[in-house]
Amino acid sequence: MRNNELEPYGEVTDPRERANLLDQGLDALARYWAGEFEPLPVQRPRPPVWVAGEWPNRRPVRRALRWDGLFAIGLPGPGAVSGGPTADDGTHRTPRRMRRRVECPPMER
Repeated sequence: MRNNELEPYGEVTDPRERANLLDQGLDALARYWAGEFEPLPVQRPRPPVWVAGEWPNRRPVRRALRWDGLFAIGLPGPGAVSGGPTADDGTHRTPRRMRRRVECPPMER
């Protein structure tokens, strides 16, 4: 969150609390899409979910691994996505389930 943009609206600003709210919301969506509410989504088992997070923070990357992908934010450029988050043993690992796709927006004229 930049420049306390949510504070004037009474929104939660603590990053850990916001992460917990995100997890709760994603869990609720998974329940809804699994059949708790109708209509069920056409995409099975559910629509793809890409989770945004600042690379290479471990928690957002781990959250993205439970879903379909990581939308990395706060990068200076596409070359900044290399190696991956550092594991507990100090090595860099890119999880096998996660593919890397780097796209840059068109240059402004």
